[in-house]
Order: sequence, then structure tokens, then C-alpha cells
Amino acid sequence: MGKSCRITGVVHLPPFGADRLDLEGLESWLLEQIGIHAECGITSMMIQDQTPGELAGLKHVAILSALGRTVKRMFPDLSLGIILEANNPSAAMYIANACGADFIRQKVFIGAMVKAGGVMTGRAGEVWEARKDMDRPVRVLTDIYDRTGVPLGPLPIETAAGQALKYGSDGLILTGKNFEESLDLADRVRKQYPQAPVYLGGGITEKNVGEAVKHCDGMIVSSCLMEDGKDNVWSRQKIRRFMECVCG
Repeated sequence: MGKSCRITGVVHLPPFGADRLDLEGLESWLLEQIGIHAECGITSMMIQDQTPGELAGLKHVAILSALGRTVKRMFPDLSLGIILEANNPSAAMYIANACGADFIRQKVFIGAMVKAGGVMTGRAGEVWEARKDMDRPVRVLTDIYDRTGVPLGPLPIETAAGQALKYGSDGLILTGKNFEESLDLADRVRKQYPQAPVYLGGGITEKNVGEAVKHCDGMIVSSCLMEDGKDNVWSRQKIRRFMECVCG
């Protein structure tokens, strides 16, 4: 399992506000950070927008589409994903469709979650409709009870996962309150739905990744690969060590 476990890195973009952006500088920085991951053996990456709001604005869609297109042109073999802070998966899907990205991550897909910004409701129906308008396949990876919020009317993890699969999830992302809970959730879902791809969505480190690969089909990593004391700067040394532990 370990060698076939897909590792997906994440590069976090700054929020897009009213101020003018240095787009050339942002593009250069993004390509540099993705290049660090790629040269160290990571073949799947997500670009994450961090601009709060219920819906993605036109500025989000335009900038992310342009950035994503550049990334795909420079790294054509990279599996590229899009994630928006806004609870707006159709916008993420249209960005992916335009720039050639392969998948999106949607954090609230079924049910409802209470988060810092209020109640966010599932967007499975929005995804269902947007799929009809895609010019190419765009996979949708969905969190089940994203750990940054609290579910309203929580269902057993197996039931929630089944609902997500019913409404078209292409992969289930599970993240518990701690590493042990994440493994337990993954094991329960894999037992119930053995054909469904299961990803661990956080809490993975160089020390526990050797155990993590036994319980999932892939994992999403970011903060554990950053330079010490630096935000949004990733370490070649840490990524190489991490990938050595994955392939171990």
C-alpha cells in the first residue's frame, strides 16, 4: 500500500482583497513552491485560495484560472487540484475546467457544518449540476465532517460517507481530532466501502506517515513540510525525508 499511496501537497495563496495584486510576483512564487514539491517526488498538488466568503468572486475565478493554467503548462504531468475557502464548488469546478486541473476539494458536500463564518450547508446538488457543464472530467474529493467545523445533526461516519458517494463524491477525505481518530475513521469507511478512495486530510507527519499509508489510498499534507518558522515556504529537505518515509 505504501508505495501506491498518493501524496498531495498544498500551496496556500494569500486572500484576494480589494488591493491590487502583484500577479507576476504571485505567479513566480507559486511556480517556485510547486517546483520544490515536484522535484522532491510529489506528483499531486492543490492550489488553495484563502479568501473568506460564501461565494467566490469573479476576481477569484479569473486569477485562479490564470494561475492554474500556468502551473499546468509548466508542470504538465502534475495532477492539479483547486480548493476554495468559499463554499462554492461550482466555481472551483469551472476554474478546474478552464485551467486543466484534474480535481477539486469540497469541504462541505453533504449535511451542514458550523464554522467560524457561520453555518455552511452541503453543496452536493451544486456539484451535480456543474458536472453537466464540464468540457472534461473534473473529479470531486469531498471532506466528511471537515475538522475546521462542527457538523449539525452528525450521522455515523459510514452513513455520511455513503451519502457523499451516492451524490457523486470521487474520493472521501477524513480527518479526526487527532491522528489515531483519523486512522479509525479511515478504517471504518474502507471496511464499509472498500472500492471508494479514502484520503487522510491532516495530522500527517514524517514520524507517523509510515503507519498512515497502511490505512488510506492517499493523504493531503502541507504544514509539516514547511520551513521552520516560515509561513508558506516549503522545505526541500523535509519533503525529501517525508517521501522517503512514504516509500520506505
